[in-house]
Amino acid sequence: AGPLCLEAGRETLLIQLAAARVSKDNCSFAVPPETPYYWDPDCAVGQVGCWADGVHAQCRYCSYEGVPCPEDAWTPSKVTCEFEHEPEGPYYIEPQCPEVDGGLGCKADGKRDVCRWCGGEGDYRSIEC
Repeated sequence: AGPLCLEAGRETLLIQLAAARVSKDNCSFAVPPETPYYWDPDCAVGQVGCWADGVHAQCRYCSYEGVPCPEDAWTPSKVTCEFEHEPEGPYYIEPQCPEVDGGLGCKADGKRDVCRWCGGEGDYRSIEC
């Protein structure tokens, strides 16, 4: 066997070891994401937000693409938007709000200046998400 075969075998072994260390019923991120997430036993590959950690289909992003967060969702230690009801329109955290673009789209949740509307076809279409 040449060096390429040995290297390929080594990569396979590393992947198998990493998979063996992954716990069940918990998301496994190498680096915690900035997007909230939770464990959704009904989530499947292909559904919005599922496979968030790249390891488990049941690990699901929320407060993302219309997926609401349950109360027990993990949220980043950073500021997040807090809507009473998940909105249909896209939004994101803009640390420069309300100073950017004259404050256009800022305070989308009605509570935090940094929560900003973006995209769509209305007033916020010029704001890139």
